[in-house]
Amino acid sequence: MDHEGLKRIRRAEVAARLAMLDTLVEEQLARIAHSRAMAWDAGLSEQRLRLLLKARELHRRAFAAAYGEDVLEHQVDD
Repeated sequence: MDHEGLKRIRRAEVAARLAMLDTLVEEQLARIAHSRAMAWDAGLSEQRLRLLLKARELHRRAFAAAYGEDVLEHQVDD
C-alpha cells in the first residue's frame, strides 16, 4: 500500500471515530430530552453529555495535531 492509501485509511478511521462520538452525543441528548419530558432528574445524563463532548473535542484536537486539520475534513461514505 502506498503513502496515499495509508493516508486515506487514517482519515477514514478519524472520521469514523468522530462520527461514533457524534452518535453517542445525539443519543445522550435524546435521553436528556426524554428525562425532562418525564419530569425526571437529568443531572447524571447531562454530566455524561459534558464528558462525551469533552472526549470528542479532545479526540478532534489530538487527531488534528497528529495528522493535520485537513484530516478532519474527511467524511465517511456509508
